[in-house]
Amino acid sequence: LPLNQEFYRSGKREELLYQPYRTESGSTAVFFRDHVLSDLVGFSYSRWDARDAVGDFTHRLKGIAEIPGGRREGRVVPVILDGENAWEYYPDGGLDFIRGLYRRLTEDPGLRSTTFRDYLDRHPVESKMHEIFTGSWINNNFSIWIGHREDNRAWDLLSEAREALVRADDAKSVPTVTEAMM
Repeated sequence: LPLNQEFYRSGKREELLYQPYRTESGSTAVFFRDHVLSDLVGFSYSRWDARDAVGDFTHRLKGIAEIPGGRREGRVVPVILDGENAWEYYPDGGLDFIRGLYRRLTEDPGLRSTTFRDYLDRHPVESKMHEIFTGSWINNNFSIWIGHREDNRAWDLLSEAREALVRADDAKSVPTVTEAMM
C-alpha cells in the first residue's frame, strides 16, 4: 500500500495517514506527517492571533478524529516541520502560540500530545507497510535535493567527508569533533 502525498486531504482513505506502520522487516515504525497542519504551523499561524491559531489547530485535530474508518481510538497526527525556523516569524518567538496550544492539549480530554516512542508503547502497530514512496514531500521527487550545481557539489563534499571518516576509522584514528574543527 503506497502512501504518499496524494492522500493528504484528498478524501482517499485519509484515515490511513493517522496510524503508524511497520516496515516489511518489522523493525521500524513509520509515521506520516500531516502536511496541512505542519504547513500551518510552519508558514501561516505566525500571521494569526495566537488564540485564533490554537483554536484552528485544535478544531482541525478534532476534525481528524471524526474522519470515518480506520483506527478511531489512538489516531496519531504527526506535525513535523522541515528544518525551517518557523518561530522567528511568530511574535514573541511563538511562545504565545506554543503555550496556548499545550494548555489546550492538556485541558481537552479528547486530545493528547505525545512522542512517537510513548505512542508506540500505548498503541501496538497494527498495519504493515509493503512499499514506501521515495522522495521529498516537496513535489514527490528528489529535485529539491539534487540536480542543481550547488546541491551536487554539497553531495560530493558529503561523500568525500564520509570516505575520509571510513578511512580514519579503518586506521583507528578518528578525531574528536573538537580536534576535527581545529
